[in-house]
Amino acid sequence: MWELCFGDAPDVAENFLGIDDVITLEERADGKLIGMASLVPVITDGALSGFYAYGVCTHPDHRGRGVFKRIMEKCEREAMVRGADFICLIPATDRLASTYSRIGYSKRIALCDAPEIHGDAIRSRSRGFCEFAIPERADAPLLTVDFGVMKPLTERADKQEFHFASYMGER
Repeated sequence: MWELCFGDAPDVAENFLGIDDVITLEERADGKLIGMASLVPVITDGALSGFYAYGVCTHPDHRGRGVFKRIMEKCEREAMVRGADFICLIPATDRLASTYSRIGYSKRIALCDAPEIHGDAIRSRSRGFCEFAIPERADAPLLTVDFGVMKPLTERADKQEFHFASYMGER
């Protein structure tokens, strides 16, 4: 599925899916994988905890059938069970940003530390994820957006401003 949706080599998916503290959720139909998303634990400088949704995808043959919405609902339920304050992600395109916005991921988050950016930095708590994704793999596709999005799950996260740290690893 990873290779089909992202164009990565099979070993990239194996490396990512082998990270111990990343939670991967699946959507299946007739026993076949048709959608998936992974949750990477993150924390803010202000001690809010959340998850970074990564590798969200739907099999091309099942797009437009609600799989994306169901997998994101599973992510939200899992995050809430684990006491998370928010879920955030970086959509690869403006079109995907619009899709996420329709299901409540409408709080924009700047992608880097900059003097004019205020608010808590979001950092990964997963050493394995940082080793996998930072610095970005040279073969990774470039993003066409300059922001991330968030869905607050608690009032504390709703009232706070955030940005993704330049180096996403926990200090």
